[in-house]
Amino acid sequence: MIVRCPACGAGHAVRYRIGRAPRKHRCSNCHEVFAYLPALELEPAGASWGPRRLPSAEPNGTVAGAGAPDSASALDPEHPAQPPRPLPLEPAPQPRSAVAARLLGLAAGLALIALLFAQFLVHERDRLGPHPELRALSDTICAHLPCTDTVSRVPGAVRVEGLQFVPVAPGVLRIDLELLNTLEQPQPWPLLEIALSDRHGRVLAQARWHPDEFLGAAADPRLEPQERRALRLDVRGGPRRPEGVMVWPL
Repeated sequence: MIVRCPACGAGHAVRYRIGRAPRKHRCSNCHEVFAYLPALELEPAGASWGPRRLPSAEPNGTVAGAGAPDSASALDPEHPAQPPRPLPLEPAPQPRSAVAARLLGLAAGLALIALLFAQFLVHERDRLGPHPELRALSDTICAHLPCTDTVSRVPGAVRVEGLQFVPVAPGVLRIDLELLNTLEQPQPWPLLEIALSDRHGRVLAQARWHPDEFLGAAADPRLEPQERRALRLDVRGGPRRPEGVMVWPL
């Protein structure tokens, strides 16, 4: 006779005599103790006595498909279950607040750079003579701001042309020359360094002239852009026969 364990479904061959009191049997598969009579079955010859496989049910009550793995295959040491491959992680999108903070910081940095550059143009305005484009930009800024109207002296931008000299009296040497302002902006009159030399280039006399010494009282104190001004200077007390005259704007 065959009795089947109600817990795991394993079949067991037992001997049972009619008329004897019902006995109990311990399952060798799950060690469950059960009575003969409720578990008594009649099996054909050659039937399998192994544990009965029951179809696993899905959580919603339906029977799982044939392709669903069972617990026995998952615990098979020869074919261990492979862990699932990790999915590639995508970079988390930055919140809008972080992007807005970066844009705000960039705008603040650009505004600070522009402010510092404008301060340079305003405070260093008197040194921008050799750079007409920066000077024009500085004038544009100062047209809308109460800037101090300072005009710088750029002696290197004053060119001396038409230099001539001739003795007009004993001890008096007359010098004629022209000064040209090559800047695109006005600048004050330069100081003039005048040196008299002999035929060998040795300096015989040297003096420095200030603008109030060679300009009249009604003269414009500034040289306008690209202005050319003729000057006549009478040098007294110099050597009798100088052979050369040199003039440098200072």
